[in-house]
Amino acid sequence: MRTAPSPAEILRDIPLPPKVRASLERAVLHESMDGLWTVGRLLAIPGFGLRTLHDAVATAVAMRHAAMHPEGTPSVLEDELAPLLVARPRLWPRPPTPLLERAIGVIGALAPASEAHILAELRQQALTRGEVTLAQIERASRFVEAPIPYAILRRGDLCLVVPGPDLSTTQRFYGLAVRSVVSWGLANLIHLAEQAGAARLDFLRTVVASRPSFRWLDKQGAWFWFESEDSRLVRAMERTLEAGSMALDQLAQALFDRRPREFVPPLQVLEELCRQVPSLTFDAAGRVALRASGLPMLGAGPSSAQA
Repeated sequence: MRTAPSPAEILRDIPLPPKVRASLERAVLHESMDGLWTVGRLLAIPGFGLRTLHDAVATAVAMRHAAMHPEGTPSVLEDELAPLLVARPRLWPRPPTPLLERAIGVIGALAPASEAHILAELRQQALTRGEVTLAQIERASRFVEAPIPYAILRRGDLCLVVPGPDLSTTQRFYGLAVRSVVSWGLANLIHLAEQAGAARLDFLRTVVASRPSFRWLDKQGAWFWFESEDSRLVRAMERTLEAGSMALDQLAQALFDRRPREFVPPLQVLEELCRQVPSLTFDAAGRVALRASGLPMLGAGPSSAQA
């Protein structure tokens, strides 16, 4: 019983790239085809390696998929991508990808945008069932000959699509934002834009807001932070308040006395931060204190300052 198709059967049943077809045709003409064929015997044919075997299998999958959809092209992106996600870039012939190309156009028009926003829009336009990921679209895009008009920036829990020419600016600005929040606990969008040499505040706002932990502290004044119970500033506030409650201006002086001026937030920004930190309380008299017990988890509820 044959465990693999013979070269003649592969040539008959599966479209192949010209170089692979030529190597199999030489084998048919000059080598004995008698006996059982195995994967090992196929791989011994000059020019028919593991990649070629993989391409042949992927092509067969694509052909089978096309046969299962005699009415025409797939109706959703997940079905169109299925054969591409198991194929190598040398897949031959390349199947048509109208839905993928349309999705690429939609993504390019939306950029800059987060992965969640993009996938929601693709579903809204009936391009997907809601099961596709940006990584799958990126992988399948190897089979699209047209230039991809966007780039994807991944940093931890951030997944952001930006126009291709803006990638380096985005990387520089996002790096500054993260370092600022890690070092000082919060950051100001306008100050960061000046540091990065970037003037498009709407674009930069989208960049930082795409991180899931992003929270506004003062949207009008452009102050924000990345919510975290491990924040250095949060820990410093908790240590400072261990001795008892403090007025907001006293807390500000204790926290920011030696800080560079550009990293000192207005009192209303510090007040909003105190309101967003679950371990703290802020009373009507304007005093901040540690919460006694039963601390809620960070992110458990929306903040009044979130956009």
